[in-house]
Amino acid sequence: MFDYNYTTFKRYMDPAANSAWLPVAKVGLGFILAGLLILLLKELLIAIIAAGTA
Repeated sequence: MFDYNYTTFKRYMDPAANSAWLPVAKVGLGFILAGLLILLLKELLIAIIAAGTA
């Protein structure tokens, strides 16, 4: 019914492979940077709106 190939997922989490953590780290860093960018743009937008109404 539901068949998932765990070997492809385990390949990324294998500590024996030297570069296995690199794709995971790149994705994590991408999410962190995207979150910081969204937060910065939100604060900038709020500052512009607040300065316009004052």
